[in-house]
Amino acid sequence: MRVKNLRAHVLAIPTNTADRMTSIFSRKIDMTWEIKYLVEETDWDQEIMKGEKWIDFFCWSVLGIAALYFGVVCLRMLIR
Repeated sequence: MRVKNLRAHVLAIPTNTADRMTSIFSRKIDMTWEIKYLVEETDWDQEIMKGEKWIDFFCWSVLGIAALYFGVVCLRMLIR
């Protein structure tokens, strides 16, 4: 592993870590521009309404699985 020495406060950051950090930060900036474009220029609310049935199904499924899991846990606690 190569170490890149920075002169500010004698800080040593591995090169690959610094490269990862810059790629993460640049990706965040790109994502904010994509979200801004999505909100301002597209009909995002209509797109969400098209998928509302699948979103509702997913949410109710997660809720049902959680209720089933915690129901079994509570039942076992009461039986002991």
